[in-house]
Amino acid sequence: MTGSTQTEFFVNKGETQLGPWTMQDLAARVASGEVAVTDFVFDEAQNDWVAIFQCAAFQAHMQSQKPKAAPPKRSAAPQATATPVEPQDDDKTVVLTSVKETQRPAQTMSEAQLTGEPTEWYVHKRS
Repeated sequence: MTGSTQTEFFVNKGETQLGPWTMQDLAARVASGEVAVTDFVFDEAQNDWVAIFQCAAFQAHMQSQKPKAAPPKRSAAPQATATPVEPQDDDKTVVLTSVKETQRPAQTMSEAQLTGEPTEWYVHKRS
């Protein structure tokens, strides 16, 4: 899978040495933010400490995890809708604009969050 025979990985984060970890452990800790790809891992193939993102075994592992299919294409351009809000100050009005696809039904914020679909908001200030 990784093209390397290395099975244990030691990480140097600042003054602390961590490990040994398997490649899956290392990748999970990078994903969680516990270690950064700029922290150092001992690469047995190079017999040296290298940044995690430069480690050939880590690169091969990440390449093997890459999605096989491209994301779906959007079928329609977003349509902006504006909703004016009562003036908050003397002569300023704030307008919030939500961008929604034209062929999709409206969703509540919690539904959009649950499905992981992005909600885009624009704020326009009038002077």
